[in-house]
Amino acid sequence: MEAVETRVPYGKQGMRIVLSAGLLYTLLALLRNLFVEFLFPIAQSLISVISGARPLPHLFSQANSITILVYSLAGVMLSSLILWFRYLLSKTYAEVKALEKAIENYRSIFWQPMTADEKTTAIAELKALGKHTVIVTAHENTDCVELARDVRECFHAADWDLMDSPLTGTWASAAASGLTAFGKDPALTPKVMRILTTPHHLTGKRTVQGPRSGFDSDIVIIVGPKRLRDD
Repeated sequence: MEAVETRVPYGKQGMRIVLSAGLLYTLLALLRNLFVEFLFPIAQSLISVISGARPLPHLFSQANSITILVYSLAGVMLSSLILWFRYLLSKTYAEVKALEKAIENYRSIFWQPMTADEKTTAIAELKALGKHTVIVTAHENTDCVELARDVRECFHAADWDLMDSPLTGTWASAAASGLTAFGKDPALTPKVMRILTTPHHLTGKRTVQGPRSGFDSDIVIIVGPKRLRDD
């Protein structure tokens, strides 16, 4: 239950207040009835006996018994409602944790699209590097293709020259894994990779390599599957 109370804003303090209020209500109700319906009549009866005055009616009257029973049942019902509410919180928390785990597994396997803010930041930083030529290619998996489209969009908006190259189906992307960047300038390539992997969800497996034969562009970006089964 501590995990549930921790996740809910002010959950721990709120639960303590509710439970304390319920217990306090029950105790006060019982103490009131014990005093009003039991201790006080006994004290009055003793005073009457000692002083020789007329004795009071029987203290365990039907009305007094019903009052005690009503307050006791109210306390029991309130405590039961609190326990039921805590059970529902615990069940909901377990379901949320299972859903979070499923989402975490999904995010660890598949690339997520870049958000509008992430694109804006990447475009500004790419522009600051100056104008260069770039090739962006991807594995045929849908998440790889969608991320490659986002990356191409960023380079295009940053006034980089996108060289003619198929988005998928290249020999370089067929066996790709993770995010790979290589190029002619050993100082430029790491900077481009840093810009592309600044979003937390894009920090999967990444590789920065030197020049490769067969590519005339300054930078080549290959988007492969984020995580394979044996990674």
